[in-house]
Amino acid sequence: YERAIEQGKQVADTSELANAHNDFGIALKNLGDYAHALENFFTALKLREAINEKQKIPGSLNNIGMILSYQGENDKALE
Repeated sequence: YERAIEQGKQVADTSELANAHNDFGIALKNLGDYAHALENFFTALKLREAINEKQKIPGSLNNIGMILSYQGENDKALE
């Protein structure tokens, strides 16, 4: 995943870079590393918003909400 992120930066494909951050976030979530998963999900969201990738923004928001819920921050997850 880290290699995919680096390659995405090199070719300046914002959509693929967002996908790599999202996938890395999923992997980190599965490993129980919620803090780093959240960072990657927020990065994916920012990139998707920057290119107005409307069909993928809801998935990013869902991933962020899921992690916040896992961390017991249900109020933030509902925002």
